[in-house]
Amino acid sequence: MKVVLKQNMPKLGEIGTIVKVKDGYARNYLIPQGYALPYNDKTKKMVDNMIKLQQDKVRRKEKFYQDMINKIKATAVVIKKKAGENGKLFGSVTLQDIADAFKEQEIEVERKYIVLNHRINTLGEYDALVKYAQGFEAPFKVVVENEE
Repeated sequence: MKVVLKQNMPKLGEIGTIVKVKDGYARNYLIPQGYALPYNDKTKKMVDNMIKLQQDKVRRKEKFYQDMINKIKATAVVIKKKAGENGKLFGSVTLQDIADAFKEQEIEVERKYIVLNHRINTLGEYDALVKYAQGFEAPFKVVVENEE
C-alpha cells in the first residue's frame, strides 16, 4: 500500500514522501496514529501543498540562521570576572554568561547552541562556536577580563 507521510519518520522518510509499506503496517499503525495518509488522487494535491509548505519553512529557517551567523561572526564577547593574582578566575565562565553577554549586544543566542572547546577559568582570549542545526556554525571570540 502506498502512503504519504505526514510526519518525519526515522527509517521511512520525511514529510510528504510517498512510501510503499505493508498493508497491515499502514492500516493498523501509520494511518490511525496520524503519521500517514493513504495515497490516492485526493491526497495528491495535499501532498504537493505539504511539500511546498515544508520547503518554505526550511528556507525561512536557513535565512534566519544565516542572518544570525553574520551577526555573531562580527562580534567579540567581553566578559568581566573576578580573578586572582595569576589570572585564575574565581569560578569559570559558563555558557549562560556568554549568552547574557550576547543579549547585552542585542543578539539572542540560546546557551544550548554555544560550544566551548574547553573550560574557561583564566583570563584571556578564547575561541568558541555557535552551532545551529544543519551545519550552520559561527565562530567567535570570548575575551575574559579582570573585573577590577
